[in-house]
This record gives sequence, structure tokens and C-alpha cells, in this order.
Amino acid sequence: PRRPRARGPPATRQRLTSSTFVAVLPAGHALAGARSVAPGDLADEHVVTTPRGFGNRVVAERAFAHAGVAPRADTEVADVGDLPAFVAAGFGVAVVPADMYEPAPGAVAVPLDAPEAWSLGLVTRPHPGAAAAALVASLVASLVTGREQAPAG
Repeated sequence: PRRPRARGPPATRQRLTSSTFVAVLPAGHALAGARSVAPGDLADEHVVTTPRGFGNRVVAERAFAHAGVAPRADTEVADVGDLPAFVAAGFGVAVVPADMYEPAPGAVAVPLDAPEAWSLGLVTRPHPGAAAAALVASLVASLVTGREQAPAG
């Protein structure tokens, strides 16, 4: 008979950031000047999004589902930061976490009126080694300061 595997100490979880969503629209879109956009307002739009399984897409699809709509995901782009450029080029509209929105000429961001938020977290061992601890500290510092910092050493 197999002996049960010993379990180590529980992992440590840390939320790094949380962000509401924005709708990214072409500058000439009818809703481009709106104070906010509801998911239902985008029901008939062609949507540019990330591939299935990406966290931001999972949460955005949940927002659409809560509104009772299932927009057409016609174009998939692997980098969230590139979505506004695809919107500006006329591929459709996008929904991205506000913290991840990268401005692009010809696209505007309008707050999405939905309760869903995208969260980024980190799971580590309770007592990480020096290299892992430095990486965690660098990630936390880059989110706090808004710029990437290389770990010392």
C-alpha cells in the first residue's frame, strides 16, 4: 500500500493589484464620449480579445454573461497591451482591465459599468529563498511605483 504523501506548509497568497475594466472603442464610435459603457451596449460589436483561458478574458466574459450578452470574439491577440491598437485599426472593440490599458492613437477608453474586477495575485512558499523573495519584492515595488525594477544582486 502507498503511504500518503506528506504535505508541506500551506502556500502564502498575496493580492498584488485589482482593476475595474474599461471598454476600448474606436475614437469615432458612437459611445466614445460616454461617461461609462454597460456590457450590454457592446452586445452587437465585434470584439478583439485575448485567447481563451487568459484571466482578463475570463473575467470580462463573466461581466458580459451577467448582462445576458455573448459578444462575438472575432480577433484574438496574445498581448493585452496590443488590444487598443487593434481597436484603432478597426478590428472591433475591446474590454481590458483599466490598469492594463495602453493608449493608442485612434482608440479611447471608457469605464465599463460592471461590478467585475480583474485581480493579479502571487502564490509563494511560506519561506521563499533569497532569489524568490527578491523577485516578489521587485514585483510588489513595480506595481507600487508603476515601473519595472530589476532585483538587486
